[in-house]
Amino acid sequence: MIRPTTFPSGNQLRDMCIKSLIVDQKLLPAVRRLIERPAFQAMLPELVLEDVFLAAPTFVDTFMSRLLSRSVPNEVHRIIAKCFTDVFTTNFDLCFEQSGAHAVHHLHGSIAKPESLQNRLFRLGATAQAALRRFRRVTHDRTLLIVGYSLRDADIIEALAATRPKHIYYLSKMGVAVDALDDLGIPYDVLSGSAESVFGAQVPAISEPFNFSSRLRLRAPAFYQQLNTLLHLMFRVADYEGAARLLKRFGQRIRGRARYKAMLSVANGLRIAGKYKRAEETCRQVLRSRGVHEAKLGDVSAHADVILGLSLLGQFSTDYDRIENHFQRALSATDEFARTDLAKGRIPGLNVWRARIHNNLGLVHTRTGKFTRAETAFRRSIALKMRHHEELGVAQTAVNLAKMLLIARRPLEATQALQKTVAIVKKSPDLYICKDALFELSGTLNDQFGWPRLTTLVRQAKWGRLRKRIARHGSNLSSRWEKQVNRDLQDLCAILIAIDEKKQDTQHRAAPPKTKPIAFGTRVREVAYRPERGSHSISTKQTLNRHAGRLRQTVPRND
Repeated sequence: MIRPTTFPSGNQLRDMCIKSLIVDQKLLPAVRRLIERPAFQAMLPELVLEDVFLAAPTFVDTFMSRLLSRSVPNEVHRIIAKCFTDVFTTNFDLCFEQSGAHAVHHLHGSIAKPESLQNRLFRLGATAQAALRRFRRVTHDRTLLIVGYSLRDADIIEALAATRPKHIYYLSKMGVAVDALDDLGIPYDVLSGSAESVFGAQVPAISEPFNFSSRLRLRAPAFYQQLNTLLHLMFRVADYEGAARLLKRFGQRIRGRARYKAMLSVANGLRIAGKYKRAEETCRQVLRSRGVHEAKLGDVSAHADVILGLSLLGQFSTDYDRIENHFQRALSATDEFARTDLAKGRIPGLNVWRARIHNNLGLVHTRTGKFTRAETAFRRSIALKMRHHEELGVAQTAVNLAKMLLIARRPLEATQALQKTVAIVKKSPDLYICKDALFELSGTLNDQFGWPRLTTLVRQAKWGRLRKRIARHGSNLSSRWEKQVNRDLQDLCAILIAIDEKKQDTQHRAAPPKTKPIAFGTRVREVAYRPERGSHSISTKQTLNRHAGRLRQTVPRND
């Protein structure tokens, strides 16, 4: 019998990659604690893999290619390959090719070309443009069957919104529609059941997932790479004191660039935790080190200067010339490093780093009232981040731009910047960005335009009360821009309420599905959010056979 592929999910790939990278016995207890933290489990796989890339540049692609090259196609792959002319997939593996498919289009890259894998943020939407163009062309005004795919990728959703398929059949094991289907506004049916049932495939059940990693033979990275990756990730999950203890215990085992980068990771965590003096002393210790101001270590000195500048901003220092000098030195050091051989293959990451420095310069210019220079810095930051698909970074900088424009009494332009943030966080909800936007903008609106002070409710995370108060204030507004800002702030509150509800549902395991669970063989026709209206029974196979001619071309699939 044919073994099921049991592909790992994105989160499983993320965890397996970390466990395969950090193998030193003395670091394993810290790795286990890291992976068990809820903040780590909530992290995007691409974000984690980008941190791994920074510490061990070749490891991620090697790991993915070795792991997924062992994937074995099952009967479902073979039936789809036989029945459909074009298969579109967001999977990286080659199972459809191995099953004899006529034309397989990898929308997010494949292990056949490891450099195309969209497993890091700066590659998202940037490495498979030909396949995406083909997807737009083929799906236009035709019927689309989607099998085992979450519809969470912005590039796929945008392509579907632009090309407008005639009808979508979405196969869901539990018969549950996803939000994107309603947002697209395209007629759709939700088919309840498994791919095995739909295609009549015989795929045996197994008691536990196939252990991919047990067969991998990967060369372990150097200890400094393992330690730096771990420190980066501990910073991401806000375990700042744990990172400091780890560096104190193992710091003597690493030298040079690796030691400096580890020290700066810890310094940045200390800064965020409000321990500014310790953070500044660590940065100065790095900057006093021999050779750290040479071009080949420009990324190190730039990082130290940025932390020093942010530390001063965090302490509400008014020595803005000193703060600006830190950021300008960081930009100069980054430019010098970019011209060295060490920067090859790291240009996207360096551009994102430049974007963050420009954002920080914009904050300084805003505080000093240099609004023209602040706007230039913010817009440069947004342009660089958009070029490398760092959407959440764009959202954060757009908030800063909106605040500056409000202070400069340019509310219509501020509204446009805020709408950009709201559009992004609706697609990718982010607690920090939404909360920061509400806090900063509500305070500015109070100071500049006499809006009610709402910062206390933001600090207390009373999102429901905050939304009601904003809505109540909106009933008294007359100007168009104020009404739009009021709606945007309500949308941010709604996103935060949804994030809180999702956390509670996860904790209590009691979240009801958006549709009633239905047995295989029934369908939900455009009533995914209206279960009280009911649905009528129809065989899924009959549905597929009726539209077989229109289904021959398009099968996006993901696990």
